[in-house]
This record gives sequence, C-alpha cells and structure tokens, in this order.
Amino acid sequence: MCDLKTGDSVFVQSYKHNGSLHRTWSKALVVDVLDDCYVVATDHTWVVEADNRRWLTREPAICFYYKNRWFNIISMVRKSGIYYYCNVATPSIYDGEAIKNIDYDLDVKVFPDGTYLVLDENEFEYRCQKMNYPADIRQICIDSKNELVDMVEKKEIPFDFSYINDYIMKYFELVFEKNNDEKTEE
Repeated sequence: MCDLKTGDSVFVQSYKHNGSLHRTWSKALVVDVLDDCYVVATDHTWVVEADNRRWLTREPAICFYYKNRWFNIISMVRKSGIYYYCNVATPSIYDGEAIKNIDYDLDVKVFPDGTYLVLDENEFEYRCQKMNYPADIRQICIDSKNELVDMVEKKEIPFDFSYINDYIMKYFELVFEKNNDEKTEE
C-alpha cells in the first residue's frame, strides 16, 4: 500500500456506520505525515455532502486525521482566531484513493478563547439506536469525546495556537513552491 508524503494532494472521505458516504473534501494538501497522524490543509475547497449539496470552505484549515485515535480535528484559521471542529470518528486510513474514516456524530467545537461545546449528543443517541451501533463502538465514541474534552482543557497539541500557526506557514510555503514549479514548467 502506498502512503502519502508532504506536498501530495488527496481527497478526504467520511462515511457513516452503515457504509454510506457522509461527506467528501475534493482536495487537501498534505503538510505533514506523522507516525500517528496525517496533517492536511484545505483552503476554499469544495465539500460534497451525502445529499449532493456542495459548499466551498471559507478559510484555510489544518486538519489532523489520526491513524490510531477515534477522532479527527479540523482547525479553521479565521480573522477572529482559530476555531476547532472535532469529529468523533474511526481512526483514519489512506487506501491510495483518499483519507477515509467513519463519522460517529459526536462533535466538539472549540472557540478561540478555549471554551468549547459538545455537539450532537442527541443525534449520536438516535443513530446508536437507528444504525444499531455495537456497545463497544458506542463506548469508544463516548471515551473519545471525553479524551477530546480533556485535551482541550489541558491545551494539548493541536489545541495550541502556535502549533497551528507553524502548520499554516508550512502550508503557504508548499503552495508557493507548487505555484513556482508550475510557472517554471510553462
């Protein structure tokens, strides 16, 4: 199986427990590949929802797709600060086509001042019943949500703004290099 490297472009696909496609990001730029995580950036990227609704992301985002943890973290860089949207989801894999995971509904939204909200707990309970989540999956999701909250409260990486700033700078450097390479080829 091939793996990603810094500078690669990649699709990101999120599924639901029943195997249906939930959401696809049309293009992300790999800014780092760590032992436990794919770090990718998106900026004005098309996102396609399961119902075929399309929307364009509004700002640069640094996304952390963990290989061994049951969540992913999207840090959105806005003029008013860095916001985080954390999805409880299976560990992410890269299969040569896309970075893929299964979304399990529970989310944590973190604001620039460090405050946070746990979102979609009712949706999670509803889907546990409707999609028949096994008891072990349900418990892993709850534990992962609690792990995320703990990380936010302790300001662990990546909930450290300087860490995100370093990746944003790396992203812009990669984009600059790619643009210069394309101009050289012309």
